[in-house]
Amino acid sequence: MSDRKTKKTKASKGDPYEVYLAAARGIARCIDLFCKVDKLIKIGCLLQQEEAAEKGDLDESEAEKETRKKRLAAMSLKTRNQYTWNYEHLLHLAPSMRSLINDRTKARELRKVTQKVSICILYVHICCTNTYYR
Repeated sequence: MSDRKTKKTKASKGDPYEVYLAAARGIARCIDLFCKVDKLIKIGCLLQQEEAAEKGDLDESEAEKETRKKRLAAMSLKTRNQYTWNYEHLLHLAPSMRSLINDRTKARELRKVTQKVSICILYVHICCTNTYYR
């Protein structure tokens, strides 16, 4: 009985970022091997804001609106669709990341998570490259 308790406590004290790392491996293997997570989140948020503004659900200043439109105008429709698809799948693989993205007070935590995820994606990329060239 005590062995079960120690196993449970060891499992519960695991890496709190494991969910995000599992999502990173899924992104790298199934979605986009060259994904830049921080850029994906920024553009994904802009695309969501654009959608909300079109529906009339977003109150924003004229300067914010112009900045968003300027950043998104440089992208083709195909690129926008790819970012939207990747962003939706990122949030599907790591649903708890949505709370980090939406809460500005957790920006430091989000930055830490995106750094760990980016490193994991890079590691998967290196492993895939090494396997390919053997």
